[in-house]
Amino acid sequence: MWVEWLRGRERDAAEASRGRFLFMPAIVAMELLSGVVDRASERIVEGLIEPFALRKRLVVPDESDYRRAGRALSDLRLPASSKSNDALIAVAARRIGAEIWTKNMKDFQPLCGHFKIPLIAAEEITRGSG
Repeated sequence: MWVEWLRGRERDAAEASRGRFLFMPAIVAMELLSGVVDRASERIVEGLIEPFALRKRLVVPDESDYRRAGRALSDLRLPASSKSNDALIAVAARRIGAEIWTKNMKDFQPLCGHFKIPLIAAEEITRGSG
């Protein structure tokens, strides 16, 4: 949802997040920065990431998180080449007791089921904020 928010398409989700403690997995910061194409977009993305870093709300995977993610990918028979980032996001959410908000329900459903993490569809968030 971060990408959609940066594109101005998730204003309702931003409103729904008010009053909540938000965290950002460091892997999401990496994914966002990988889409930077110029100085202007870099400033925008860094401006989104920086408040999380300053408040110690960037969730950085440790060695045990990588092991948990690998075991989950094995259990679910998911390819690490395309699902490792999602698995690390799920592990990070489980570690801090967070729910995952996403437009990517298909990819996150098996991982959230495996880790017993609440998964919230973007459409549900935007419907509930109005």
